[in-house]
Amino acid sequence: MGRESNKENGMSGISARCVTFQRKNLLEQALYCYLQQDYRGPKELLILNDDPDIEFIFEHPEVRIINNPYRYDSVYNKINDAVKFCKYEYVMPWPDDDLFAPWAISTALKYAKRSDKPYVELAPYWKGSEKRETFDGKKYLFNAAYLPGIHVVTREYWINSGGHPQEAIDNQGNRITGNKSDVFMNRNAKKSGNYSQARLKLNEIYYLWRASKGQSWGRENWKRSPQEKYIPNPKRIPQKVELKPQKVVCSFLGLT
Repeated sequence: MGRESNKENGMSGISARCVTFQRKNLLEQALYCYLQQDYRGPKELLILNDDPDIEFIFEHPEVRIINNPYRYDSVYNKINDAVKFCKYEYVMPWPDDDLFAPWAISTALKYAKRSDKPYVELAPYWKGSEKRETFDGKKYLFNAAYLPGIHVVTREYWINSGGHPQEAIDNQGNRITGNKSDVFMNRNAKKSGNYSQARLKLNEIYYLWRASKGQSWGRENWKRSPQEKYIPNPKRIPQKVELKPQKVVCSFLGLT
């Protein structure tokens, strides 16, 4: 049958890939969201942590944690490796600082299986719409139209296409960095004929992007520069830290 990604009892497998660094409290909320998922088919939450001082631990048959002994030189290499570590056919992003409804995985997988393309962008219920709701005293976006990171992709396509580029040039000759790399991946998928878009209905919106004025919200204090490179030290003994899912309440996402 090939990879473990293939169907189990007629249900497709999907991996939610989560890259993290020194965001334990937020990661525990993302973990809580995963544990509320209503999809009963084969699935996993793949957490890739590259803080060499911390070894996260959480015992659950659907949660795998990879504690890298050194920092990645870029978040793009980190994400690309996370996808390679995933064991299922479909892969979707699971940012460590955002929230997901219990129907997130089942909704993403439903539209992925309806499409004959390996890259499916999950857009809001009408073009250009923005659904804003108050959470924790602030207004946030839910599946905003300009968030190309909301997608589900086959693992095979991601790897074969090269995944996130380390450096890319846009149509105006400018270097693409940051979240624009997702735009680059969308564009490449469209150019190669591997792209499709699904229009989510209002009651299908499943993702809360916790950002304010374009900046990441809730980021915990960094102990060191996120770009600092580590030289692997075999004598380094990381601190073992057990993750404890933190309940979060967000009525719009069905988290109560």
